[in-house]
Amino acid sequence: MKKIVALFCLFSAFIIFTCDNEPYEDGLEELNTNTNCDAQTITSNAESVYNLDPTIVQACIAYRTALENQVTECGDPNGELQDIIEELGHCGLISAEILRVTIGDFNAVFTTQIITFENGIITVEGISSGGNYSVFFQVPEGQVGIDEFQNFKIRINDTDYFPSYPGNNNFTSNTLISTNNSFNATFYGTVASPTGAELLLSQGIADVNYL
Repeated sequence: MKKIVALFCLFSAFIIFTCDNEPYEDGLEELNTNTNCDAQTITSNAESVYNLDPTIVQACIAYRTALENQVTECGDPNGELQDIIEELGHCGLISAEILRVTIGDFNAVFTTQIITFENGIITVEGISSGGNYSVFFQVPEGQVGIDEFQNFKIRINDTDYFPSYPGNNNFTSNTLISTNNSFNATFYGTVASPTGAELLLSQGIADVNYL
């Protein structure tokens, strides 16, 4: 009789232990199989655009940024995403003394570059060979990421244009490097004059050194 009671108690304990832990096991299974993350879709789209032409700096930067956001939002347990980020590097920006932007359909190259550094602020100024176009902006040293540009202004035929945020094609900057005498960034989007005239900038690249 004692053996039967002991077996019954052991069986009851097994049932209780199993029932108590079943929801926890189901939760782990759900957690392990829930790999959906919105950032993955954004990364996949950015990768597709990048693969069409890896030489386009903006496409490379968009892909790198998407990867970095995915790591932040979804994790990177195997380090595979970080490996791709490191392979992309700085997307070909290597302080090549380039300062240019496409204004509508016109490519403006700022051949005269005045890059200064004072009180922790990098100041970038460029003037085209004919003097009809100029650009000016500042970035705190060490600051990287989206929209770190300050006091941005582009001058076209004696008219100043400033960043505009109309809801579509907002002015955007993306700073990759701003340390160790190297400044690398891209910029694009809508700029507007004080009278409301708008222009669309694209493929803006600043890849310069500062002292």
